[in-house]
Formats: sequence, structure tokens, C-alpha cells
Amino acid sequence: MLLVEIVMQGVGPFSGTTKIDLKGGLNLVIGGNESGKTTIYNCLFSFLDIKHADSKCLVNWDEPETSRAALIFKSRDGETYKVVQDYLKGQVAVFKFNPSSERFDLLDRGEAWLKEFLRSESEGLETEDIEQVFGLQYGALLSISAQANNGSKSAPAVSAWNDKGDVHLNEKRLKELKEALKKGEELSQLEYQMDEVQNKIDNLNKKLRDFKAVEERLEAVSRELGELKDFAVLSADVPELVSAYEKREQERGDGLRRFEEELLIQEEELARIPSNPLYKNKTFLIGGGIAILSNIIIFSVNLPAMVQPLYWVAFLAGVGMLGYTIFKELQVNTIRSEKEERVKALHAEMRKFVRRYERENAPFLELLKKTSSQNAADLRRGYGNYRELLEMRRGLEEKRGHVLEGVDKKTIEDEHQSLQTRRKELHEKISGYAGMSTNLYEIKEEIERIETELSSHGIKTGDTRADEVITGGVDADPPFLDIKKILKKDFARLFPRIREEARRIMERLSLGRYEQLDIDEDSRVFLHIKGKGKKITPSMLSPGAIAQIYLSMHLAIFSALSSRATLPFIFDNPLILLDPSRQLSAVELLREMGKDNQIILLSDHSYPVVAGDHLVQL
Repeated sequence: MLLVEIVMQGVGPFSGTTKIDLKGGLNLVIGGNESGKTTIYNCLFSFLDIKHADSKCLVNWDEPETSRAALIFKSRDGETYKVVQDYLKGQVAVFKFNPSSERFDLLDRGEAWLKEFLRSESEGLETEDIEQVFGLQYGALLSISAQANNGSKSAPAVSAWNDKGDVHLNEKRLKELKEALKKGEELSQLEYQMDEVQNKIDNLNKKLRDFKAVEERLEAVSRELGELKDFAVLSADVPELVSAYEKREQERGDGLRRFEEELLIQEEELARIPSNPLYKNKTFLIGGGIAILSNIIIFSVNLPAMVQPLYWVAFLAGVGMLGYTIFKELQVNTIRSEKEERVKALHAEMRKFVRRYERENAPFLELLKKTSSQNAADLRRGYGNYRELLEMRRGLEEKRGHVLEGVDKKTIEDEHQSLQTRRKELHEKISGYAGMSTNLYEIKEEIERIETELSSHGIKTGDTRADEVITGGVDADPPFLDIKKILKKDFARLFPRIREEARRIMERLSLGRYEQLDIDEDSRVFLHIKGKGKKITPSMLSPGAIAQIYLSMHLAIFSALSSRATLPFIFDNPLILLDPSRQLSAVELLREMGKDNQIILLSDHSYPVVAGDHLVQL
């Protein structure tokens, strides 16, 4: 189960609408006092436990009708769900995302479905127990520290004696039970080892699948790069070259349009200039005819003196018409010549203009030819694809190195083969215990009952060696957590792992001061001080050390369940009693646990953020 987003409206101090995105791994939600960290914690657990005790306190009494929240999460099978709660009305609605419609569809019996879903995601925990395992508030640490330092003790529980009669039969039954307990513990240890081996195999399978997926994608990207190999010779300034070419082409186009417009004007003006020969000019023909006719009449016909001047006027008029026509023709020819010269000049300038841009664009056109690009846009697109694929290949190569965490594939495969062999061996060993009960809790209860009965007859049969290993003569404090009650039927299977994990975590949180944290089956705790051989109880320690013990036990239970349960671990200021160096150690531990789980740490203290962390600032 991966929490993706929580939206709160009118919840606690959040009067408006507040949306918080969450990621896988370590989520650092940082904010000062009264910023709403505890409200976020309670709001998240109001979804993980519908009957959560603090749900009513989430109502904003200034605007109670607006007090609602929505949580979006993904299940382990990849489905996306949304749960909406109205805190005033106590109503819950569950929706499932429909990829085809890209909408959330309401589920029938949503609340009942959610409870069953949470049981499956938490490996069978009841919803009221979920917070005890997957949540931790600073208030619990303060309470535990105060309880331990008060040195309160609890009276040992003694089963009532119920006489069964035959002592001999009880002793025989006790022997059988102890033998069954021994074999059951052996089986439990084998099953624990099988779980460990299977978890490692699953982890290696995931690494190998991820590695194969990266390799296949890398191969596909390399093929695509091979198809674009012509772009490999290009320099990094291709975008600038394309932009410059497009700018020149724009200038070239604008210039050619200006030339064409000017040529069109000049050619139209040239077309409007008359181009008929002089002998076709009517004025020239009429003037010539008048001049010739009047001249013939003057010199050929004996005209009266009064009429002769009229013919001379006609002759002069004809000559004038000829002269005017010749003059106008000369003017028209001059204008035509000028226009023709202008048109020729424009054509010459345009050819020169085109040649200049051809010279300037020649290198770029050569690039188009080398890369088989049709135009500048094609070149830009191809080069962009090439650079994108190049970056993708670089990222995939880095991811390929990270997937196997610096170990070569052959080593991983050898380890995988070795683990499969080990799994087969364990399976054969476990098969030898077929039919044997693994409910060690019931066997131990019956052993305790029979021993109590035998003791009432004065027969000493109890084997106290286990208690001596733990207590060493030191009175135990009451337990912080009832691990047996939390795990129920899984106690016998998971307790050895929890005990070892708690020791490892405590040594790390205490920066090596305590080399061994002992937890017995009744969840009582003892510590060994490194280098002194001294065993002490929590009530002898400072609140900070007690907090480290409680954190170690809590994280150990979470770690044991997280291999199968998928709920996130949610902290509300849990490191408040630790000094700065131990806080950093705890955060680093949570960061490592976040590689396989979702961790949400709400804190008023800022911690260094590294790659993979998701920071939310309130």
C-alpha cells in the first residue's frame, strides 16, 4: 500500500484546503509547533483505522460542516483508490480509479471493503491494532519513559491449578510437549530462515527483472540512436544554427518579396508605355499628309493670291504635327529605356541578393544533406530526438549501475542460484516436520499448566535456564509492548527475527554503547553495557535511552511484518528524546528501511535531505 496524496479541508488547524503529496521511501514532513503535524498523523490513521479514537478531534469547530479529508493510495496490485471521510457526520466513501474513464467510481460497501483490505495489507492485523505497529507518537515515548522511571512492577501471572489426577501421565505428556516444543522451535526457525531466503530471492528477482528491463530499454535506445547516427557529427550549437538559418530565410523571403513587388510595379508601368512604330501614329500620318498635300497644291496649282496663305498655314500645321509626334516619340522612347534599365537592374540586384544568401546558407544546407533532413524543422526535430535519446541512454546506463547496487550481474546470478539451492534444502527439511503443530504459544501454555500442576504435588520439573539467560538475577521491568498479543499466531514464527533485529537496531541507535538488547517471550527487556559485562533494566536508564529501546522494539516489529505487510510507517516527532547525533543515526536507519517501505516522519526538526528523500515543508 503506497500513500500518494492526502487532501484536508477544515481539519484541525487547516481551515482551508491543504494537499500533501507523498512518495515511496522516506517522506520528511517538517513544521514548527502548531503547524499541524499531529493533525496529519491522526488524519492518516483515521483512514487506516476508521474508528480511530482521535477522529472526532479532527473536526474544525469554527466550520464543522467543512471537516473532511481524502486519501489517495495504491494497492500492492497497482490499483488506485480514494477514500473520503466526513468527520462531522462520521461517513466514509471509497472510490476506485477507472483507467478507461479516468474517473474514480464509487464502491458499494466501501467501509467494509476498506477494513478487509487493510487486514490483508497488514497481514491480518485488526484495524484497531494497526497504529500500534505502524504508527508512533512522541506522547507514547514520554509515557513509556515516565512509566519505566517510576519503576512500576507487575505481579507474575500464575495459572490456576486444575488437578488432572495421574502425575505419571502428566510427566509423560510434559515430556512429549517439550519434545514437540523443541521440534516446533526448530520448525519455526527453519520457516524463519525460509522467509529470509525467499525475501532475498524475491529481492534478487526484482533486481534481475529491473536489470533486464533496463538492458532491453537501453538496447532499444541504442538502436534508435544508430538510426540517427548522422546527427552524432553535429556540434552542440545546432539549435542556434537552425535559428540563424530560419532568420536568414525569413530575411531572404522578405527581400525577394520586395524585389518582386518592385519588379511588378516597374513591369506594369513599362507595359503601359505605347510601343507602336511611328508610322502607325495617326497624328504623324495626318500631319505628314497635310504637309505633303498643301506643298503639292502650292507648287503645282496656280492659286489666287488670297488663297495661297491658307495653304501655307496648312503646310506649317502639318509640319508642326510631324514635329510634335516625333518629339513625343522621343520622350516615350527615353522613358521606356529608363524603365527597361530599371527592370534589368532590379533583376541583377535580385540575383546578387539570392547568391549572397545561397553562400551564407551553404554550410547549413550541407548539414541538411549530411543528416538527410528535408528542412530546418526536420533537422531540429531529428537533432532534438538524438539529444533526448543520448540523455536517455546516459540515464539508463546510470540506472543499470544502480539497479544491482554496484554488484556485477554474474555475482547476483550466482547468489540467486545459491539461494534457490538453499531454499530447496530448507523445503526438504521443513517437509520432514509435516503434520507438526507450529502453534508454540498453545504448547507453552500447556507446558506451563502441567508444570504448575506437578509443582502443586511438590514435583520440580520446570526448566528455568531460559529465564536465567535473560534475567541473570536482575528483576525485570514491566514490558513496553506486548509482542505476543500484537503478533498472535505469528508470534512463534516472527519473535526470533524481532529479537535479533531489535538488538541490531539498538546497537546502532545507541551508537554502540549497548552491545546487546535481550527480549524474552513476555516482552521484558534487559540491556548489556558494552565492555562492562553489566546487565541493566530500562528503569535504570535515562528517558533518552528508554526511548531508544522502545524505538528499537517498534522498528523491529515493523521490519518483521513489512516483508509481507505493505502499510506505511508513520512517525509523529518520535526522536524528541534523542540527542542530535542519535537523531541523525535514527533518520539514516529510517532512510534505509524506506528503500523497501514507505516511511512518513513528521518532525519539528530539519534533517539533511539526500537523493531519494521527499521533503514537505508545512
